[in-house]
Amino acid sequence: MTSCDDRVARRSNAGQRLSAIVFAAFVAAVMLVAAAESAPAQSQPAEEGIGLLFAQTASKGTFKPIKGTPRFRLSLRGVNPQVVWFSDRPARQSGQIPVRGFTRSWAGFGFNENPPNAALTLLRADENQDTVIVELRNPRYRKKTKRKPNRLSYSARLLNAATGNLSYLESDRDRRVKRRFRVPSLFIDDAAANVIGDCVIAPYTKCPGASLAAANLKKADLKDADLTDANLFGAFLSQADLSGANLSRAYLSRADLRYANLTAAKLVLADLTGADLTVAELGGAILVQADLAGAKLRAAKLFGANLSIASLHGADLREADLSGANLIRADLSGADLSGANLSGARFCRTKMPGGGYNDSDCR
Repeated sequence: MTSCDDRVARRSNAGQRLSAIVFAAFVAAVMLVAAAESAPAQSQPAEEGIGLLFAQTASKGTFKPIKGTPRFRLSLRGVNPQVVWFSDRPARQSGQIPVRGFTRSWAGFGFNENPPNAALTLLRADENQDTVIVELRNPRYRKKTKRKPNRLSYSARLLNAATGNLSYLESDRDRRVKRRFRVPSLFIDDAAANVIGDCVIAPYTKCPGASLAAANLKKADLKDADLTDANLFGAFLSQADLSGANLSRAYLSRADLRYANLTAAKLVLADLTGADLTVAELGGAILVQADLAGAKLRAAKLFGANLSIASLHGADLREADLSGANLIRADLSGADLSGANLSGARFCRTKMPGGGYNDSDCR
């Protein structure tokens, strides 16, 4: 006969194993940092591919069939407002993403094209109904209100095997869980990402001062990269290919973006809406059609930059150096140009802050 203690130990086994993985990732990250401090400096960081894993917790949830389909609605209540992430080898790193930002970045993590697998583990459940492996789609997040806690839901499909980084849970996998449960944890595996040096190229990454120049003095290939809300303060991105990249709300103050390519790629515009580019170096950068609406560009150095057809609606360009910049057909409506240096800048069908057009350089 199985004792009560044995049953409790069995039910928490999967959660303990997953917690051990998270802890190991943190320990490995610390060890790599220590090793890096004693290792010789590298002038150009190499670019490598890695996987990202995510962990979410909640106070309770439900797992209900969606009528007429093989899928279920996985709903979590009292969701922790932060999603923990960590990366596998070779770049052992970890961090947190606001849960709303995580759902907004679903496509950026590649989950639209390749829906992730996840382990749903329950702390307070019967031993044969405490771990299931699912495929996740369509996250929906609702922020806490006075009457309801944070809520997060997914469209889920039960899987018949635990694979990848979840394969060690195969012996714990159950065929089902109860429709209502408490204290769930969700471990999502995995998102593909690139890492340059120690910087994970992903939404909400934190790489202040990072050098993102690729190895062998090649231009950093960050085409179509999703760096939404990333902290890239003082980062070196000179000559980087950021065409089609999403840098919305990114913190790029004092970053070096000289001669960077920030044009459209495959009809997708480079997105810098709301980005903080205060005192950033953008001399000679190509920003054709880039969306800089609401961006902070105070005292930014944009001399010689190509901003033709760019949207600078509502941008803060106070004291910015726009000397020699190409502003043909740019949208400067609502922008603040107080103290900006516009000497030698080119204007043609340029929409000015007051709403009129400057055609002084049309031919």
